[in-house]
Amino acid sequence: MAAPKLYLDEDVSPKVAEALRRQGFDVIHALEVGRVGENYSDEAQLEYAASHQRVIFSYNRVEFEELAARWFIAKREHWGIVLSPRQYSLKRLKILLGKLAEFLKENDSTALRNQLRYI
Repeated sequence: MAAPKLYLDEDVSPKVAEALRRQGFDVIHALEVGRVGENYSDEAQLEYAASHQRVIFSYNRVEFEELAARWFIAKREHWGIVLSPRQYSLKRLKILLGKLAEFLKENDSTALRNQLRYI
């Protein structure tokens, strides 16, 4: 079982990507690939993740729920959308890291295709 490759939206701290990589996961952050700012909509972020066979993680629950529905109706494929209903402060990143690491260990990259999940 291959762990999913993860792409973190710009609203997630880049420290999360660094910490997960230290645990052996394949994780990149929008900042690391120059995809931050007003020029990159949530849909553009999802398109990037999909084109690189990466699951996207974001706190933008409402926007990505709508995107998941639109992509489903349009029969557009993605490698998974993972959302958190709450945003974690820098002081609470350990909680988020634990949840993401557990999620990555428990899921196969192909099983998340076109799925919307919450942690």
